[in-house]
Amino acid sequence: YLDVCVIYAELDNFKAYNDQYGFSNGDDLLLFTTETLHTALRDICSGEGFLGHVGGDDFVLVVPSNQAEPLGNEIIRSFDAGAPRFYGNDAAESGAISTKDRLGNITICPLVSISLGGVHLRSRKFSKSIEVADICAEVKRAAKNVKGSNLFTDRRQGEEQSKAPTYAVDPA
Repeated sequence: YLDVCVIYAELDNFKAYNDQYGFSNGDDLLLFTTETLHTALRDICSGEGFLGHVGGDDFVLVVPSNQAEPLGNEIIRSFDAGAPRFYGNDAAESGAISTKDRLGNITICPLVSISLGGVHLRSRKFSKSIEVADICAEVKRAAKNVKGSNLFTDRRQGEEQSKAPTYAVDPA
């Protein structure tokens, strides 16, 4: 088993941000996200690891397992400290924007946050990379269900993979 953690990262409320501020500003927010991930990888993991852009607001990192939690915490700290600067003063202060949903209804949407879902490859045997991707996406969805930026890691071991998922919230 490899002693690495695969982390799937995705922005929360990014569509609402793009709708409110436009694609050019959305691109700037994506560049900030990339820089945040890269800097955290360099600082926490001494550059040991991999950062990839899946597309849109989705990223993947592969890092030594013992660095996954400190890395996730640094990503969340840095992202949450810098993301408000991409908003106007009123939204940054209130922590939300007013936007229209797909049906044209006015909704209040929180500021963009980042959700991280991690899978430690040492936990079990995977026969296909798609299995890792599926579990990363599942754990990341659980992180997205909690308000704000979060790191969740899959805690299932070995044969437990067929049982109901268990997650741990790694405190930021």
